[in-house]
Formats: sequence, structure tokens, C-alpha cells
Amino acid sequence: MKAIEITGDQEFEALTHALAGNGAAAQGSQSITLVALRRRVNRVAADVGVIMAELGRLTSQVDRVADDVGVIKAALIKSSKAPQIRAAKAPQIKAPQIEDIQRVVARHYNTTRDDLLSPRRDARIVYPRAIAMYLARTDMRLSLPEIGRQFGGRDHTTVIHAVKKMEALVETDLELAGEIAEIRAELGEGQQQ
Repeated sequence: MKAIEITGDQEFEALTHALAGNGAAAQGSQSITLVALRRRVNRVAADVGVIMAELGRLTSQVDRVADDVGVIKAALIKSSKAPQIRAAKAPQIKAPQIEDIQRVVARHYNTTRDDLLSPRRDARIVYPRAIAMYLARTDMRLSLPEIGRQFGGRDHTTVIHAVKKMEALVETDLELAGEIAEIRAELGEGQQQ
């Protein structure tokens, strides 16, 4: 039996032809094909082994770096020289309540809180009500049904419509964005004690 030395891509091509039964590598003997095939499989297995070993090494390095980052972060927090703010001297800020939002929005738009809670649908009431619902949703993170209850028992779909409408308008209407910023500032001022 005559051995044929084939390497790299030639080997793969010869194996392909030999398996098909029409290549020079087959030359009357199937053993040449099997030897070449075993050699190729062994090389691929070795390559996979090298890749797996490298992957394991990289994984352990990532774990060590993550541990080091955690240790460094803890040390920085522990040894921080940042000035400590005493709770007694810091202004106490409480989150606005929905009644505060309703009151401030009503005053800003020259209407009453009772009007915002009423079933009335005229534009001078609907617009401020939608802004108050938007602020209740974005600043207080209340659920839609809860906001609806706080605005005269309205359905959550009404709240969805108001919030989405205000979100879209705030993106395009700079005047409205400014008004909402003023209302938020007023709410913030009223919450410090």
C-alpha cells in the first residue's frame, strides 16, 4: 500500500474526492482515506481542545477582574473622603402627593382642583387635567387605575390617552415643556420642609 502525503486544504479536498470514490487519494485502497480522515479528525479535536482551554483561561481572568472590581469598589466606598451630609442639616424633601400635583396644576392654569376632578370636558379643564395625569404618572409612578380613581373615577384608558398625548406634545411643544418644568419646580419648592 502506497501512502500519499497530503496537507491542509489539499487533504480535505482529497478526502472529499476519496469518499466520493473518484479521487487520486483512493488509489485502490480505502485505508489511505481512513488514515487521512483520522489525521484530520485528530487535528480538529486538538484545535477544539485548544479553543476550550483558551476559553477556560479567559473565563477565569474575567472572574478575577470582576472580583478585583468588587474589592476596589468596596474599598473606595469605605475609604471615601467625600464630605458627609448630616441628615439634620439637609433639607427634607418629600415626594409630591397627587393632591399637590392637582392643586399646583389647577392654580397654574387658573382653574380649581374640583374642576380637574369633575366630569366636565371643556378644553380649559381637559388640558390641565391631562397635564396633571401625566405628572402623576411620570413623577409619582402611580398605576393607571389609581390615577383614574384620583381624578374623579375615570377609566384607566382615559389616563393612558392623556399621558400619551402629553408625552407626544412635550417632545414637540417647547412652550408646554417649559410649563411642565415650571410646575415641577413649584412642586419641588412646596415639598421642602
